[in-house]
Amino acid sequence: MALFAQSELESRKAELLEVQAEVAQLQKSIAAQRGQRSATLKKFKRSEQRIGELGARIFALEKEQRGLARDMQTLNAKLETTRLQQLAKREQLAKQLRTAYMSGRKKALSVLFSNTGPAELSRQLYYLGRINDAGNALISEYSDLLKHQQALLDSVAAQQSKSSANRKKIEKQQQKIAKEQRQRSELLAKLEKQISKQDSKLSTLLSDSEDLQALMETMGKTLAKQASQTKARQKPRIAISGGSFSAAKGKLPWPVAGSQQASFGRQDALSGIRSQGVRIGARSGDTVHAIFPGEVIFADWFGGQGLLAIIDHGDGYWSLYGHNQSLLKTIGSQVSAGEAIATVGNSGGRSDAALYFEIRHNGKPTDPSLWCRR
Repeated sequence: MALFAQSELESRKAELLEVQAEVAQLQKSIAAQRGQRSATLKKFKRSEQRIGELGARIFALEKEQRGLARDMQTLNAKLETTRLQQLAKREQLAKQLRTAYMSGRKKALSVLFSNTGPAELSRQLYYLGRINDAGNALISEYSDLLKHQQALLDSVAAQQSKSSANRKKIEKQQQKIAKEQRQRSELLAKLEKQISKQDSKLSTLLSDSEDLQALMETMGKTLAKQASQTKARQKPRIAISGGSFSAAKGKLPWPVAGSQQASFGRQDALSGIRSQGVRIGARSGDTVHAIFPGEVIFADWFGGQGLLAIIDHGDGYWSLYGHNQSLLKTIGSQVSAGEAIATVGNSGGRSDAALYFEIRHNGKPTDPSLWCRR
């Protein structure tokens, strides 16, 4: 059974690689149609991709930093516990040693030369021996406690060193991302200059909408073809856990907390294009979560959508997440509901941070507000 599941996974990966090849061909075709903007667009794409890679590294490092902080908190709590144990044990040992001293040599001699009978003498000598044994045991316990405490102190020092090194890595990545963002701003200004005329802006808006639709159609056709071939070979597709997407209608969470800037079906004043999704204003770097379990079938930079993630939830339902700063999952990743998949950004030529979000069924867009909790 395990071998069968593994072979199915490998088959699915091969299918997704085929999708990637189809999409790459589509992107080449789109780039060729861009004319004078293609060279600048290529640089702009690479700049946003680098920002995405750096953002993903920062996200991972910050997650590690939070883990280090939790570990440090646990170690400090243990250290405090051993400190209290040490104080209690030291007081107990001091008391025992005082008792041993008071009942020491003098007491032993008085017992030996007393007129008590053999039974009573034996009992008192045994008692004295137990006092000394207890003292030795307490000394040993106290010594072990001090060793444990030193080991904890060493662990705290090592953890502090790791935390400091990790913080330096975060700062270094943040400096790199700031540099990339400055370069992106320059390239964006250059692109905007190239499309400054109103007719060019209209053309760009139309092109972005058409490009996304072309992407959906390309991926849909490729996956449908693969599904047909898979069925013919009598190999079932890997099932997506989490139940039916359609049954979750009206109960799904929004992918990010924020204000809705553009609603579904809203018409753009310039192009007349109606929005096929919603735009959610959020802070740059905020975490974008998967709304339902599924499989990542696209995770790359794509034209006006910038860094785009698409998740297949089964039964023809897809969710799309665009304009991200970074992508945290790769194509083929299985994700659970609420799992972090990206961070909010302004890729794809936007000036402000926002998430573009769509839900599609069999390639057709549907209003996300009907699916996500109000």
